[in-house]
Amino acid sequence: MFVLQLVLISQSLFLVVNGLQQPKITVQVCQNKDCCKRFGGENTLVQTLQDLVPPSAASDIVIESSGCLSQCGKGPNICIHKHRTQQKDLLMHGIQDATAAATELELSCDLPPQPTLLAAVKVLEKSAKGE
Repeated sequence: MFVLQLVLISQSLFLVVNGLQQPKITVQVCQNKDCCKRFGGENTLVQTLQDLVPPSAASDIVIESSGCLSQCGKGPNICIHKHRTQQKDLLMHGIQDATAAATELELSCDLPPQPTLLAAVKVLEKSAKGE
């Protein structure tokens, strides 16, 4: 059974589907082999983006894998869906390392800079490479 509720909390309208609040933003990450090969680092781009989302924003921003985003020559690619706005989806190209991933989250998802999380992700990348 599918249950849809609209909940008004402190002048904010939230979409609740089957008891789960819909996130404000969903970031889809292309998992085509070309995009995956281009991302520099041992972690996947999905894992890197998840690591860069601060715990305070984890319920608002969801990072998920997707199929091909049809921009293979420009990858790695991500698509940002802002659910509670009238904005069109943003297709971002060339996310090749943790710094680029952090920059896109800051600019596209309205996150404040996360220098501590970025530094931690870079340390994890180096340790995975054996540096």
